[in-house]
Amino acid sequence: MSKLYKPIIKPPSGRGYEGADPWDLTPRNSPYEPSFVTQPAFPGQRFWTWGIFALLEGVGEDILTELHDEGWEPMNEATKDNFLLLENQFAQTLIVVEKSWQQRYWARTEDIRHAQQYPVFLTHQTGDEDTTYQIPPDMVIGATALVLDGPSFHRYTSEQLGEVGQTPCAQVQAGMLLFPPGAEPSAQETRLREQERLALWEQTHEAARQLAERYWSFHQSEIKRLSPIREVPSIPHVMQQKQALIPASFVMQGVLGAYHNAHSGAKKWSKNPLPTYVHQVKEEVTSVVLRPHDAEAVGDAMAESLWRQVRDFSDLDVDVLLSMLAQAITASGDEQGFVWISSSQILDYRDIKPKTRRDSDGSVQVVGHRREDIVAIAASMNRIRDTHVMVRQWTQDETSKGKRGRPRKKLLQQESYIVTISDVIREQDLEIGIENSTEQGEKKSSVPIAWRYRPGSCMEPLLQNPHRKVAWLLQHALSYDPYHDLWEKRLARYFTFQLRLINSGGTMITRKIGGMLEELSLPLNESYPDKTRSRFEKAMDRLQVDGHIAEWGPPSRYSEAVSKLPSKKWLKTWLGHEIDIIAAPLPLEQEGRNGE
Repeated sequence: MSKLYKPIIKPPSGRGYEGADPWDLTPRNSPYEPSFVTQPAFPGQRFWTWGIFALLEGVGEDILTELHDEGWEPMNEATKDNFLLLENQFAQTLIVVEKSWQQRYWARTEDIRHAQQYPVFLTHQTGDEDTTYQIPPDMVIGATALVLDGPSFHRYTSEQLGEVGQTPCAQVQAGMLLFPPGAEPSAQETRLREQERLALWEQTHEAARQLAERYWSFHQSEIKRLSPIREVPSIPHVMQQKQALIPASFVMQGVLGAYHNAHSGAKKWSKNPLPTYVHQVKEEVTSVVLRPHDAEAVGDAMAESLWRQVRDFSDLDVDVLLSMLAQAITASGDEQGFVWISSSQILDYRDIKPKTRRDSDGSVQVVGHRREDIVAIAASMNRIRDTHVMVRQWTQDETSKGKRGRPRKKLLQQESYIVTISDVIREQDLEIGIENSTEQGEKKSSVPIAWRYRPGSCMEPLLQNPHRKVAWLLQHALSYDPYHDLWEKRLARYFTFQLRLINSGGTMITRKIGGMLEELSLPLNESYPDKTRSRFEKAMDRLQVDGHIAEWGPPSRYSEAVSKLPSKKWLKTWLGHEIDIIAAPLPLEQEGRNGE
């Protein structure tokens, strides 16, 4: 059972723990700090929080070691969403300010794991009264719960739990020890009430944990009751020939550029007020915006949260999006133009092998893809679903002539999400298992594994004749490892759009090295430029071996240019050098389809 923080080595200063500096005036609800949050899915509603915190200041390595030894761990990217949940499950949060002035939140590992296993936000719900920020006199944390399962919250009340929720809910209420409405306690009464709450904290915390477990169990039963057993539709494999068609428009290049740049530091993203990336090619402008698809309105707080999410974009998102669009172009859609794709199919396209198991008789059984890979695809789908695109393009209006008889230019503007997802099948909908690396008894979340979708309306004019613009995507571009083969992966995509266009004429392009690297947000090592040049050459040589390009340079001209570089400060000269890149031929079985 969790314990409140009690230092062995006393921090230089702090508040909210045994032996800490006392308050000048004990807060009314101490040791708890009430507040509230809002959720876009429930407009006009407040959801109250009730955290217990301790502040540790001037912390050195000795105290950090003590915290680790005593079962505490700091917040990280993987656990940050769990801290709000454990806070309202009455777990203590430490605000640790180190000697270096770095500040981090800490919680006990067992409380973090409980919040991961039971992602339930215990709360009290009220209307959004603008005139008061006082806590409701009848507040009971746990009277309402928001259950985080997948991308959204599910709301339940203690009345729905029935008898199993009454006891822990009553214990939580007893442990909160609110003053009666209108009471004006003295300083002595407030200090005494603080001590009474601390004395009851352990059993209150345990009751809150039990209540979270009851809500999670009820949620699971509701999901099962409301979701009939389903089957994943038959999904054709569009990479049988190791290549497939994808859209090759400036819209796609803008979205891919946005994802690349976000993962490499987001230096070209801006707040507008939502996170925005602008890609411009001559008179064609694509604005890529991260905008939640289900939010009725986006306030300042959500905009800040979205800005932090921008860096979650990665090369995996590009692979998933390209797989989805290849599937949409090649597979036959239904009457509404929707197609299905599954996480397992995307992993197959990326050449990620499923796990196998050798049985006692020596036979080898395929047990499915790793759960962490399935979960990563589902998270990528959420980011892609929230990618909103605005396209602005100047075109000639043949119906309107200027003074000299030439067609006037008109501005065409269209916007939509890059894809529209209409249906999702989750793991539990099928009553099947995915390979699970978690310990026995730990909660299995409802993992999305298949999606029904179609490209957004901003893509439709670019996929229809006579303006259809598509290119061949080689499967190698999806299977390159996004960590070890980042250069090969991004350059392969670049050449897909620049060299593999159908009905686009020649198969050779001339590009400046620096221009390609900047567009792909590939890193430059200005301190050791030889490493940058060597990495570029290694990637280009591998793309030649793998059949993306037939030749680059040409080798003799490039070697001569490199030999003439000065001994120092040559990076800018090298980046400005132009090279020719020639496309390799497509596999013979596909060449006859180039006229499509």
